[in-house]
Amino acid sequence: MIFGGRLSRRAPRLSLGRGQRGESRAGEGRSFQQDASGAALVEFTLVFPLLLVFLAGLSELGFAVHQQHIVQKAVRDAARYAARTNYALKSCPLSAQPEWAQMVTNTTTVALRGNLDAAAPLLIPTWDGSRGIDVQVTEACFDPASTTPAIFSTAGAGNRIPVITVSASAPFAGVGFLSLVGLSAFEVTATHSEAWVGL
Repeated sequence: MIFGGRLSRRAPRLSLGRGQRGESRAGEGRSFQQDASGAALVEFTLVFPLLLVFLAGLSELGFAVHQQHIVQKAVRDAARYAARTNYALKSCPLSAQPEWAQMVTNTTTVALRGNLDAAAPLLIPTWDGSRGIDVQVTEACFDPASTTPAIFSTAGAGNRIPVITVSASAPFAGVGFLSLVGLSAFEVTATHSEAWVGL
């Protein structure tokens, strides 16, 4: 077309029929379905909380096993110490003798701290002995003649053997996952017995 002596060129208009419009929309739908960008982020968002719970639970389990090992070793060492304590009167019951009270104090220190140093750090942070029941030292008098069949020598007939038992209980000290999920804390306990042999 010529307007005022100038040539005007216009791009021809294209009109889509109904069929062509439907094909265009179908193509857009197919491209949207095939577009996987961001899928990994969505999957990670869904899986991450479960992974976090699993790792936290695994950490708590590791702490529990480690703490159980500490308590078990502590009572074993303490019972061995108590079984080798010397007494002026070597007869059962040892608990009736004046050395017993000091032996219990020393045995408790060995269990809580791993040695006789009362200023040494605690083997478990929550094991401060403030409850008064963290470590218990008891004694039982064993009669060798009471066994069937008789497996002990009769040379010491009439003499009972002191057996010292050390029991310990410590509150579980984990990473706090149990309280986070609403579970109550539990006690880690261990017991060990040794026949008294003295020094």
